[in-house]
Amino acid sequence: MTVTSTGTTAFTAADPASFTDDLSGVLDDATYSNDATGGATVTGTR
Repeated sequence: MTVTSTGTTAFTAADPASFTDDLSGVLDDATYSNDATGGATVTGTR
């Protein structure tokens, strides 16, 4: 998921931007092909 701020607010470490979505709306559209691999990629820091 990529989130892009198109506004003019300057976010900082003291006043960070945040985004939340529980993704529950995608579950009824999902299919699983039993082909998942283990692993994740994290970009950035929290």
